[in-house]
Amino acid sequence: MRRAPSLGPVAIGDPTGLDAMGEADWRKLLDPAALHAAWAPPDASPWSAFQRPTLFAALDSLHHDAVGPWVPPGFDIASAPRELPEWIDGRTAVLLELPGALSVAYGALLAQRAKMQPVATFNNWPHQAEVGDAKAALGALLAYASWARDARDRIEGVTPPAIMLDAWRLGTRMPQPRDFDNRYFLLDSDLPSAALLAKSGIERVVYVHPPRRPDAPPEAPEDMDDANPYLVALAKRMTVAFAEARTDGWGLGPLRTAEVKLRKTPFTTTTDPSFRGFRRNAAGGFGVLVPEPSSGGYVGGFG
Repeated sequence: MRRAPSLGPVAIGDPTGLDAMGEADWRKLLDPAALHAAWAPPDASPWSAFQRPTLFAALDSLHHDAVGPWVPPGFDIASAPRELPEWIDGRTAVLLELPGALSVAYGALLAQRAKMQPVATFNNWPHQAEVGDAKAALGALLAYASWARDARDRIEGVTPPAIMLDAWRLGTRMPQPRDFDNRYFLLDSDLPSAALLAKSGIERVVYVHPPRRPDAPPEAPEDMDDANPYLVALAKRMTVAFAEARTDGWGLGPLRTAEVKLRKTPFTTTTDPSFRGFRRNAAGGFGVLVPEPSSGGYVGGFG
């Protein structure tokens, strides 16, 4: 587990609250290694190489009196659906392209109800002045850890991955001076290749995203810019489909098939998008205080 940078006073979730199961077991998981172990695929799993330790490691530099679980409104376990859509099966991998905390909630749900293996790709540090919302994702990792661990203990062998992405990773606004710029991006190598998925019996990948905004134009893409080339590569070897997930409470919609086309973005026009203003931390991952106005930063999103 990598060493966390100095993060200063950061408040995470509710230090006096209970986890999503209504218990206080999350207090046993304030050690980074313990929380990581609750979510991590087994070492022998083909998905273990894609789990990122950054956000878990942040616990080392946080005051635990200010850290607690966070359950997004509408996502308590008591109201979680017992039945899932029929497209969730043993041959389907899922990419959860949702705000980080919601990806965590749905990842835990898929682990419990479908015996899928959650994989956390979060690669930034939390901060009170953060541009992204790593705090919410970390609070959710604490909130749903016991549920995910309970599911993992009942899983045997290799099961399809439920890859938890943060849909806000590219940022929703331009960083300003004294902001903590923790935007980050994913490359194809950060996610399992089509060959590895196929070798593990995966025939289809479903990209789960939030509902389209009412004011979004019909041509607005539903995949993130950095995910686009990855989905294009997958589509050459297997089926790629889309599905919506509610963001105000549990709910996975039906499949929608569509041709995945390569778009012109910073991630398809250069092999090194770091020049776009993303700030790597010396301890690994992304997240650095902005000392002066950002010039050339990149903001992404869902159209």
